[in-house]
Amino acid sequence: MALPPAILVINDEFNLRVSTAQIVHEAGYRVEMAENAEEAFKLLESQRFDLVFLDLRLLTGVEYFLLKEIQELYPKIPLLVFSPYKRLEIPCHSLAQPMVHFLVKPIDPTEILIAVQMLLMGGRRPELSTIDRKAI
Repeated sequence: MALPPAILVINDEFNLRVSTAQIVHEAGYRVEMAENAEEAFKLLESQRFDLVFLDLRLLTGVEYFLLKEIQELYPKIPLLVFSPYKRLEIPCHSLAQPMVHFLVKPIDPTEILIAVQMLLMGGRRPELSTIDRKAI
């Protein structure tokens, strides 16, 4: 029996990190959490992940550096990026890639699960009937 996909949730805000991890864990995914870039890279080096969640607040901050580094070092891992801003001026090479999906906070749990399934399916939007609503 195959293991469920593994997701890494990177967020320095404890409550958001735990609640996001709980949403995807209850939907049947394996989840690891990292509070910062150092923890994230240790996990990325030691385990295989199918998807990474990243909270992006500032384009000049650590989160943006982390986004760029993950894209360079692990180009096949899709990224789900959360941001509080409706519009960010982000260089085209960062979020214009097909394996990067952008969600604006606050994020509904259903949106998270749809985005997860979409990225794990290579960018195809899943049918709503395939979303595990018990996990929401």
